[in-house]
Amino acid sequence: MADSALELKNLAATDPGANRDKYDYVLVPGEEVLLEFKSIRDLCVITDRKIIALNVQGLTGRKKELLVLPFSKMTAFSTESSGAFDVEAELTVWSSGIGKVEFEFIRGTIDIREIGSILAAHIG
Repeated sequence: MADSALELKNLAATDPGANRDKYDYVLVPGEEVLLEFKSIRDLCVITDRKIIALNVQGLTGRKKELLVLPFSKMTAFSTESSGAFDVEAELTVWSSGIGKVEFEFIRGTIDIREIGSILAAHIG
């Protein structure tokens, strides 16, 4: 994963909108939050228009990177389900101008096919 523009790991499903105060300023009127995932520090949100990735950095966590990936700019994606010995499911998204963004989800917290269905309906 070293050549990614961004990678978020150990994400687990949480209630959609539970952390809305951290990203509501990048939502447009009428935009619906479909899925939300959180790790200890990071956050991944899938809306009906984009993926929002919040990467908390540094020891204090005061430095934050917020990446907005509109579906219209995504060129491809791949999903990898967790296997018998894997502890995570993976999503990789390629976006023009950004490159590759990778997300790892803790096994049992999400059916990766649900994310794949959302992206397939909007990309291309």
